[in-house]
Amino acid sequence: MASPNKLRIALGQLNLLGAGQKVRELIDEYVVAQGVDPRVPPISILDAEFEKAVDGHASPRTKASEMEHAARYHISKHAHEDPAHYKRLSERLEEILKSFEDNWDRLVEALRAFTEEIREGRPQDETGLDPRTQAPFLGILLEEAGIGNGAHSRAQATALAKVTVLLVEHIRQEIRMVDFWRNQNAQEVLRMSIVRMLDDHDAVPFEKQRLTADRIMELAKARHEYLVR
Repeated sequence: MASPNKLRIALGQLNLLGAGQKVRELIDEYVVAQGVDPRVPPISILDAEFEKAVDGHASPRTKASEMEHAARYHISKHAHEDPAHYKRLSERLEEILKSFEDNWDRLVEALRAFTEEIREGRPQDETGLDPRTQAPFLGILLEEAGIGNGAHSRAQATALAKVTVLLVEHIRQEIRMVDFWRNQNAQEVLRMSIVRMLDDHDAVPFEKQRLTADRIMELAKARHEYLVR
């Protein structure tokens, strides 16, 4: 039986780009049987040593695999903090992998640029909304209004941005209540007020208002520390 340390080294060199789900599951089963936890996360994209860790691999294929897995992990870990933004990043990653496939040198270049983009965070857009406290909520409104992924006009984005400013300010006031996220009644009051705001401003279709309010509540909880500053 191989030692856990040797298996960790082998896993770091193993290329799973393009491998099917069944293949990944079989590998995980084998690794667990050898006493290694495959759930140990890759080095964080935000780690100061990330580039050094990637360049520590001699093979372009292994470098690409390292960056791919780090990007996937980062996206899945932070998706709840800004669903629309991380959904776009996930789609971009798939496009990059598909575009370059076995051209490992080009893939490494593309993934380097992509991981740098991730490190820089959500950029400020034409609406001028704060990337940390407002833009993530606008992303949800655009999605639920059916005009996400850049399919909206400037006028549509501007109109929903105005709703977002009002919505976020209201949320900030409410969640400052002590132990708000333990108070089910207070949460329900806020949820229903969000539904009314969406309806009053005709922000999303009527049949989507409650679902949108639920998503907004989840996002407010995920970004609580930024909203109460």
